Amino acid sequence: MIYLIGIKRAYLYGGFSFAFTIFMYGAMVVVIWFGAYLVDEKLLSVGSITSYLFYCIQILVNFAIFTNLIATLMQVSGAASKIIEYIDHKPLILSRGGLKPDKRGGEIEFKNVTFSYPTKPDI
Repeated sequence: MIYLIGIKRAYLYGGFSFAFTIFMYGAMVVVIWFGAYLVDEKLLSVGSITSYLFYCIQILVNFAIFTNLIATLMQVSGAASKIIEYIDHKPLILSRGGLKPDKRGGEIEFKNVTFSYPTKPDI
């Protein structure tokens, strides 16, 4: 079950990474193309387009880091809720006190009991 969840998560993360990368490079191509048009029309300088492109790259990289952080926080949140569930769990039988047999006594007898390790059956 955990393996299948991990596989599903890997596919989702891979799909998101692929889509984000396509979006990022597509945005850069559009900026470069439109920037070249604006430079050609003498509406902007090459330096302005270059600085804008670097700002876009910085924002996109920070967005990628932020989405990775959100995914990590979701993992931590899930793990923390599981830990809290284990801490708050009340056992059905208490380890101290609780149910005890009415009387003690009796005998335990072992007959024809053998033991050997699977790799050394003769010993």
